[in-house]
Amino acid sequence: MRLKYIFASIVAALALAVSCTKEADQVLDEIKLSTSYVSIPMAGGSAQVTVTASQAWSFNEIINIGTAKAPVMAALPKWLTASAISGNAGETTITFSADATEAGRNVQLQISCGGKTQFVNLIQGLSTAALATCKEIMEGPEKNYKVTGVVTKITGIEYGNWFLDDGTYDWSTTEKNTDGLYIYGTLDKQGKSGKNNSIAAWGIEVGDVITVEGPKQIYNGQVEMVNVTVVKLVKALLSLDVAAVDVEAEGGEQTIVATVKGDTFEYESDVDWIYLSDYNQKAQGKVEVSFHVDPNLSYDERVGTVTFKSSSSSQTSEQKVVFTQKALALDGHLYELAEEIEDGATYVLVTPSGKMMTNITSNYGYPAAAEANVFGDYVITLSESYNYTFEAVEGGYKIKQNDDRYLYQQGTYNNFNVSAKVPDNGSPVFTVEFAEDGTITLTNVDKQKSLGYNETKNIFECSTATGLETVYVYKYVRSEGSVLKTYSYKKATSGDLAGKSVMIVGVKDGKYYAAVPVSSNYGYPAGLDVTDKLEGDVITVKNQENQWILTKTAGGVKLEQPDGRFGYYDGSHASFQIAAKDADDALVTHILTANADGTWKITCGAGSVRHGDGAYTTFGYYTGDNGTAPYIYVLVEDE
Repeated sequence: MRLKYIFASIVAALALAVSCTKEADQVLDEIKLSTSYVSIPMAGGSAQVTVTASQAWSFNEIINIGTAKAPVMAALPKWLTASAISGNAGETTITFSADATEAGRNVQLQISCGGKTQFVNLIQGLSTAALATCKEIMEGPEKNYKVTGVVTKITGIEYGNWFLDDGTYDWSTTEKNTDGLYIYGTLDKQGKSGKNNSIAAWGIEVGDVITVEGPKQIYNGQVEMVNVTVVKLVKALLSLDVAAVDVEAEGGEQTIVATVKGDTFEYESDVDWIYLSDYNQKAQGKVEVSFHVDPNLSYDERVGTVTFKSSSSSQTSEQKVVFTQKALALDGHLYELAEEIEDGATYVLVTPSGKMMTNITSNYGYPAAAEANVFGDYVITLSESYNYTFEAVEGGYKIKQNDDRYLYQQGTYNNFNVSAKVPDNGSPVFTVEFAEDGTITLTNVDKQKSLGYNETKNIFECSTATGLETVYVYKYVRSEGSVLKTYSYKKATSGDLAGKSVMIVGVKDGKYYAAVPVSSNYGYPAGLDVTDKLEGDVITVKNQENQWILTKTAGGVKLEQPDGRFGYYDGSHASFQIAAKDADDALVTHILTANADGTWKITCGAGSVRHGDGAYTTFGYYTGDNGTAPYIYVLVEDE
């Protein structure tokens, strides 16, 4: 009696576990089985089935296996072995074997012969589900489980593929199960698997609380429950139109549509750079909630989460939306919109239309306009030649360029003069007045002329003219997370430097000066003092605007500026002549020779690049002993 009872239980369990019992019981002329059901003890062992076939036969396909995806083309699951998986006409006895197991398991095998199919149902122990948590399933053996959790993500409608979470496991510690416990296949209400649109059949939605039962498997490192049976479904009081959003570095608005079925509706951001900007109640319980995302001005992608909740007297539903914001692609220097001027602080001046005032390179002129990279209340620049430092003095401010020269006005001109020491007849004091819209009026005290952008001429001027565009001031910041990339150049004393990015550096009176590329068609490259940027044999700067490229030619290298033009010696002038981008190589080719003291001889024709002629710190081409040979510092990335 006991044996009959156990057998009946096994058959009952199999009837629940497999979906083709009636077809398996049928008798076919092409192929007959001594039994359709095979039981192997939990302690391990073997069992036999005799196949009687009219022609060649083979195992075809496995359904509902617990160690591989179902259905798949395979002979056996990994826990089961067989003495034969194919044969010829006649009788063949197959011995199935399995090792001991702590949990019940089963599989249904298909045998094909002459276009017909028979089924063998194998079971080892009773395949009963254990009530468990996600943590227990993730860390436990491969067996049947029953689990209750929240639907976090739906990935496949037809087969019923989705993710479940009950809050007991830290999914961030996994590479594969980042969205929760993966449900690979959901049986429909008739217990069938496959393309049955089981998600729609059950009405499963993200946020629902659901109890499912099925076997665990591990596939390609991902823990899964396969072809689960839905035991219980509790509909959520809340659903959202998205579960995750990707946001550009510039930020902006993101609207989320929520369907609310509970009595309350709450939402909360876990970061300060995502915050509510608008809320609209719509018909049929729908709510449009808009969030503002600030610009991401760091090098790294960042993630924030907004949690939504809806509650009734007996239930609370919760859903999250994950905001992933890209990192700003630009390198450069960060400035924040200012509402006041601080003594000694550095600023850039930018019009509402996005034009940025640059430094004056000569002794006087109208500052040119550069395109500003504006992100909300921030500006990014790639150059320090836009910086202006405001120094408080009696009556206003003195304004200094990045090269430590002061702006002033002289005579009746509307341009600026620039000098390290303002002459007695110069007017260097400016007042600053903030308007309600955040722009400033920058006025020369003596001349009573104000700064503005002249769109027609694409320059900045200080005049009494009307129709000029005013400016905002953005303060230079160095806070953690700022976009402040640096570039390092290491002294080279030998080797092939062709193709390298370099700084050409001279030394005078113990100070180090880097050659500044020439902006006009000819000139003596100015020497930028980089002494405070030197540590050991390495110079570290915040930009590459004073970098030269030693572009390789057939006979040597070309001195290429950042603008793509080339410096060369014309045979008669000591100044650099600047050639077009398509200049003849023979004209601009230089020969590099390492000197014993670590400097370099850089010759073009009969001229040699030297630094510090007389009282100057500029660079030129000389045929005599004027100046000294320069050092060459190579960009560390090019070493």
